Amino acid sequence: MEYNLKYSGPILFNVKISNPDILRIKKLCEKNKHLQCNDKLAGLIEGEYNITDLQALCDILSPYMKLFRHGYENWYNSTFSKWHMIAAWVNYMVAGECNPPHIHTDGMFSAVLYTDIPKDLAKESKAFESTGSKPGEIHFTLYPHVDNHISMYNKLPEVGDFFIFPAKLVHSVNSFKSKGKRVSVAFNFNVTKV
Repeated sequence: MEYNLKYSGPILFNVKISNPDILRIKKLCEKNKHLQCNDKLAGLIEGEYNITDLQALCDILSPYMKLFRHGYENWYNSTFSKWHMIAAWVNYMVAGECNPPHIHTDGMFSAVLYTDIPKDLAKESKAFESTGSKPGEIHFTLYPHVDNHISMYNKLPEVGDFFIFPAKLVHSVNSFKSKGKRVSVAFNFNVTKV
């Protein structure tokens, strides 16, 4: 007997960014008080800064966005001709900070990639007993919860993890205790459908 499973729900794309590209992205991230953007973001994070050179970021991410286009085509059975980054920022999260459940309203899709993770965070997360998300994990939640549906996904990110998801998919990050910075670069973008 044969059976098929049909795609359903929001796309959640994940790929690894190469180390050379991570280094290039880090050079675009400035800790400049004039670029601080806490007042526009949901995070309870002191160090949040706009990235101003969007074109440079787009150029670095171009090969990964081609992979996203391929995933998009398989998921939606349609394609898009181009993508346009609206805004980008960097989060320097430290112990005790968090990013409560939220959505993005600026753009069709959102993305997050990780350039640094505290060295003891994996050990802290593994030791924490919980049926939900653990310290430092990114948590995606589809509301409302429906029985027999997969409505949550948790992942302790590693350096180089790059996620793309619909902007209105609820996501969050729990606080952690490990020393060091959990650095993520996030952006919103639109696509032009064919």
